[in-house]
Amino acid sequence: MQHFSSLNSKLYNLNTALCNRELNPRSVTIKSQIKPKIINLSKEITLDFYFSISYNKRQYYTLFFKKMTQISAIAKNYAKALFCVAKSHNNVDKISAELEIFRKNFNEQFANELKNPAISKDDSVKIITQIGKKLNFSEIFLNFLANMSKNRRLGLFGDVYKEFSRLLRIEKNILEIELISSAKLDESTIEDIKKIIAKQNPNKSIEVIETLKSDILGGLQIKIGSNLIDASLRNKLSLIEKELVAIAA
Repeated sequence: MQHFSSLNSKLYNLNTALCNRELNPRSVTIKSQIKPKIINLSKEITLDFYFSISYNKRQYYTLFFKKMTQISAIAKNYAKALFCVAKSHNNVDKISAELEIFRKNFNEQFANELKNPAISKDDSVKIITQIGKKLNFSEIFLNFLANMSKNRRLGLFGDVYKEFSRLLRIEKNILEIELISSAKLDESTIEDIKKIIAKQNPNKSIEVIETLKSDILGGLQIKIGSNLIDASLRNKLSLIEKELVAIAA
């Protein structure tokens, strides 16, 4: 953490000098480091890319993190409660499977309809209970869904599912990574990425999710937890544009 404090201090001083015109912006060299760097902080994987900034042969580094949308505290509490109950009954895998089934049959429009004031809380509970019984859900999961429906919280199910899945991965020592690309990656590339991440997490089982997104144009994005490393062509073009703006300033 002292390392980051030192970097932040240097960057603050450099930024202050630039703002106060003590330094000529044209004399400051900015070099983008496109190739991702993987570092291990507090036993958690953190992915970053950075700019190398130098002035009078002194080096400064700015770390950029792209954080994912945070899950609400309410959804986390629901997920934690369900996970604790499932674990106490030794039914974590079963509840996880039921969550997956409900996710595939769930949509926010349905949740919003149940929130309609014209539908009483008792009726919304009856509706969700009937659905759960048709899907052969366990009593634990039925009660959980009924409670969410009664409290008009069914719209948070998507976040509850994500948080429960996160808790399950922690319980099973699984590290999930998402590889986002514009075209399907070959197996050798996926294995190389897994090996790099496995070196930082020798005691974890690595699971890969592949996602195709044409709008990144090319290259690769790697998502681990709330961290995203962006080595896509779109991001590279954006970095180049920022450098050109800095040079022209």
